[in-house]
Amino acid sequence: MSDVAGKAIASSKSLKKLDLSCLVNVSDATIVAIAESCKNLDALNLTGCKFVTGEGVCTLTKHRSLKELILTSCEKLSGYDLLVLVLECQMLEYIVVDRRLRMWVPIEVLDIIM
Repeated sequence: MSDVAGKAIASSKSLKKLDLSCLVNVSDATIVAIAESCKNLDALNLTGCKFVTGEGVCTLTKHRSLKELILTSCEKLSGYDLLVLVLECQMLEYIVVDRRLRMWVPIEVLDIIM
């Protein structure tokens, strides 16, 4: 899927759940469009989206309804990106990340990290 297709999907205002797992061409441009447009989105799966970086994921901090986020095998994310996301995305109830990133999570929010 290209970013053009991702932006078209992001234009769906009523979207609640979105699974973009293993769509390796998805990049930050799609994530930014989703963060800005999909106001009702409560679950997003980005497993294996290799071009998604912390810059794109951190735009989700402005999202007010996202409760579930899966970021496994998103290799361009850093511990700092995860820390910003967990501390600033206050609606998040559940997040899945690779083991290498878990050590960056503050103890007080560790219970939402898988």
